Amino acid sequence: GVYGVVEFLAFPVKGAELERGMNEAFMAVERHWVDELGAVPHIGKLFGFDRDADGVARPFQAHHVCGVYKNETKAAFNAYREAIDPQGLFFGGLGKVLVSDCLGPHP
Repeated sequence: GVYGVVEFLAFPVKGAELERGMNEAFMAVERHWVDELGAVPHIGKLFGFDRDADGVARPFQAHHVCGVYKNETKAAFNAYREAIDPQGLFFGGLGKVLVSDCLGPHP
C-alpha cells in the first residue's frame, strides 16, 4: 500500500469560536481524505470529526470512529481480546467504539 503522514499542528486556544473554526477545518480535511481518498486516520490523534447534536464539529463521533476498521479486522481482534480478557476488564473508552459494530446510520 501507499502510506503518508501529514501533521497538522494546533495549539491550545482560548475562545469557542476559534476552536470551532479549527474543528471545522480538521473535519473538512479528514472527510476528504477518508471519504474520497480512502485514507485511515491516525487513531492516536484527533479523528472521527462530525457535528454533534448541537451542530458543533467535534472529534471522536461514534458513527465515524466505529467505521475505522473493517468488520473482519474487528472480529479477529475481538476474538483475541475475549480470549485474553474474558471479563472485559480492559475493554472500554474509545477503544471499545473502535472495535464495535456501528449502531446505525449517520445521524
